[in-house]
Amino acid sequence: MAKESSYDLMTKRIIAELESGKIPWKKPWAGCEAMNYFRRIPYRGINRILLPGGEYMTEKELKYKKGSKIKEGALPHWVAYYRMYEREDPNNPGLKEKVFFLKHYQVYSLKDIEGVQSKIEQKEHNPIEAAEELLKSFKNLPKITHKDINKALYVASEDIINIPEMKYFESAEAYYNTLFKLIIHSTGHESRLKRMKDVTNIEEYSKEELIGQFGQQILCGMAGMDNVVENPEPEYLQGWVKVFSSDDRTAIQCACRAQNIIDYLTGTK
Repeated sequence: MAKESSYDLMTKRIIAELESGKIPWKKPWAGCEAMNYFRRIPYRGINRILLPGGEYMTEKELKYKKGSKIKEGALPHWVAYYRMYEREDPNNPGLKEKVFFLKHYQVYSLKDIEGVQSKIEQKEHNPIEAAEELLKSFKNLPKITHKDINKALYVASEDIINIPEMKYFESAEAYYNTLFKLIIHSTGHESRLKRMKDVTNIEEYSKEELIGQFGQQILCGMAGMDNVVENPEPEYLQGWVKVFSSDDRTAIQCACRAQNIIDYLTGTK
């Protein structure tokens, strides 16, 4: 039996949750993003989308904590490791080509490990203030207006985001969720990441919508807010199942692009 690829593994996980009526990238945030216990660095890409918030370590890393053990019956989480590297193009000697490398491994949540104390500081904070601070850190944003109280959209031709004022939303979290998604889409503009020219058909439009949702979810996690996306009708979920089933690379690719957008907005890269 052939070994299951990293793409298959991650895609099957997403499809299983969608078929159960859940959106796997909808996360209620409580404390922190998912991160490695020792390095204290949040996971990236698809891991940021799928892992619940908290601290994680591998079974091998657990050996560095004497007296610790995995709780009986605890199940591991899959993490994808990926990077880009250059190699010589086999079809064009002397030229380099970029290759996407992907593999997966298992980690355990600290909640499922005995004998290890969390390093997360319990802080009282206002998540809305955190969202405002995050917005202030973004670079090269389009103009944000509140002229039309009936529309929340990004107008690429004018490079403007229109969003109703916060008072018209059911909650402040809903306002920032909407704004974050519009900001993600705005990065496709020619003056930013030049992604709009690629959205020429329904398939690419669907991917852009996924990138928007993935990016929105990451930003909500960074702001410590609930991702308030509602579970849609079953037909809509099945549409996503079809998208992921047709190409098992879709989830990883969209998550990578969303992560690159976050890096661009925050000046990380």
